[in-house]
Amino acid sequence: LMDVYDSEADGTIADHENSYPQGMLASFRGLYDINPQVSGYIQYNAEATDDFLQINYPVVFSGDNTTYLHKNFYGDTSADGALFIDERCNRESAPTIVYGKNAANGKMFAGLNSLVGSVYRARAAAKLTYSTLYEKNDYLVFAVVLSDTSATADDSFNSCRIDFSSEDEFNAHIEAVKAHSLFDYGVNVAMSDDILILVTDASASVAKMNGARIAVYARRMHSNEQTH
Repeated sequence: LMDVYDSEADGTIADHENSYPQGMLASFRGLYDINPQVSGYIQYNAEATDDFLQINYPVVFSGDNTTYLHKNFYGDTSADGALFIDERCNRESAPTIVYGKNAANGKMFAGLNSLVGSVYRARAAAKLTYSTLYEKNDYLVFAVVLSDTSATADDSFNSCRIDFSSEDEFNAHIEAVKAHSLFDYGVNVAMSDDILILVTDASASVAKMNGARIAVYARRMHSNEQTH
């Protein structure tokens, strides 16, 4: 699928090509031909000698959180599943939560486990690229949270929250996210920012407990920002 996604393609699909969404990036043509539920593409690679992440996959949106747990991008039965957007989100909403399995073969979001307990790896994985069907952007990671999904409501932290009634409530949640983060990235976040959250189950050997979840939070880079 890395070869099917034409990251170097310029422009959008021509207006007369009615079989595609209007304004879709030309880079998605091949993926859309395979699966019209494609909604994006994630490129998350470590800037290190060893790319311990190796996350280069299309993202789908089916409107539910079960279809792609056991089905790959091609629609075939697969233990790895596919990367998919949370059913509460839509193709335009933010924050966007993307789920992926902690696959035993190291595929999908298994590489996120490598971030736990390693400052070196966290620094080498501080940036990712996410393309929707209509726009390609770079994102800065601002938190990596390890949470216990088996904890009681009073003790648990909701790392997959997307609804906020006010800016103050949003800001309080972001501060809580940063407080729970394993690392301090020093990245400012506002309610107007486009936020992406990558979520997977944590390996028990990494989390030192069963039923843990890893969530990597990133926000879209501003036009005046640069990374080194």
